[in-house]
Amino acid sequence: MKKRLTKVFGFTAALSLLFPTLTSAYQAQDAFFNSQGFSKTTIAAMPWWEDSTVAGLGYSTILSDARAKWDAASAANVGYSKKTSADSATLRFYVHNDANVNYYGVFKPYDSSGTAFTDADVENPNKSFYKGNLVIANYYIQHSPAAGGGPMNRTQTLDVAIHEIGHSLSLRHQPDSEVSVMAISKVTSYGSPQTLDYSNIDYKY
Repeated sequence: MKKRLTKVFGFTAALSLLFPTLTSAYQAQDAFFNSQGFSKTTIAAMPWWEDSTVAGLGYSTILSDARAKWDAASAANVGYSKKTSADSATLRFYVHNDANVNYYGVFKPYDSSGTAFTDADVENPNKSFYKGNLVIANYYIQHSPAAGGGPMNRTQTLDVAIHEIGHSLSLRHQPDSEVSVMAISKVTSYGSPQTLDYSNIDYKY
């Protein structure tokens, strides 16, 4: 599912088919996908690795700051453990410069056989995330419709990274009317998960 002008979670069906128009905040268990996602043990010390494209396109600090923002959840056991190879990591970070995409970022989960999740899989309570790729779309960020075709500012770019990492924590989108870094379509400039986001993470982890 893709958000044409904003952040994206990595599935193929139209967003509106899976998520109807949102009118109120998702809280507690309702804030999370129905699949099992990553285990709490994994979330507590998420093994991560970043491709050379992350540093090459200037996103190392953005992604480091984004991980730290989720790690700062006061009552949740969320943490990150850097690995030296993609094979040894559970969450892998990439940046591409493809001019033909219309999204800012995408989180793509995979099962233990290496098969990418479908829209149905993410809501299947019998499914778990085994690995995940988080991809930042640099060209679209540098030519953002939200910035009149120019580059997004640092806070907006940080929010993209925080939003996609939020999906790796199994967080759903929130209505644009809510104060949340998981907003379904608007470009946010918070620089951190908001009270609703932290409250939901504290509830689950």
